[in-house]
Amino acid sequence: MTDPKPPGTKGDTKKTTADRSGSKARDMRGRNLEHVNLSTDNLSGAQLEQACLNEATLKETNLSEANLAGADLTRAGLGGADLEGADLTDAVLQEADVRDANLSGSDLHGADLRGANLTGANPQDAASVEDARFAGARGLDDEQRAALADNRAKLDEEDA
Repeated sequence: MTDPKPPGTKGDTKKTTADRSGSKARDMRGRNLEHVNLSTDNLSGAQLEQACLNEATLKETNLSEANLAGADLTRAGLGGADLEGADLTDAVLQEADVRDANLSGSDLHGADLRGANLTGANPQDAASVEDARFAGARGLDDEQRAALADNRAKLDEEDA
C-alpha cells in the first residue's frame, strides 16, 4: 500500500495543515498554500521560502525564526502573529493584515509591505528594513516612520 499524498499536493482536496511539532515543522519551501488556514499553529523555524501564502490565514501563528524569504503573503492575515527573528527578505506582504504582529529581530530587507495594515505592529524593531517598501502602509505613527526612514526603508512610492 502506498502512502497517501501529503496535504496540499495536486489532487488532494483536504485542508492543508502544518506539522504542529514546533521546531520540527516540515519543509514547505515553494509550496502553494494559497488560502490555507494555519491560525494559532506553531510553525517556529518552518521552511517557507518562496511559498505562496496569498490570502492565507495566519492569525496568532508562531512563525518565530521561520524562513519566509521571497514568500508571497499578499493579503495574508497575520494579525497577532509572532514573527520574531523570521527571515522575510524580499517577501511580498502587499495589503497584508499585520496588526499587532511581533516583528522584533525579523529581517524585512527588501520586503514589500505596500498597503499593509501595521497597526500595533513593531516594524521599527526589525533587524533590517533596508529597501523594504512601506508606501501606503496603514497604522504607522510618526515615530515609527522616522525610525524606518533612518534605517533606509522606503516609505513613499517615489522611494520605491
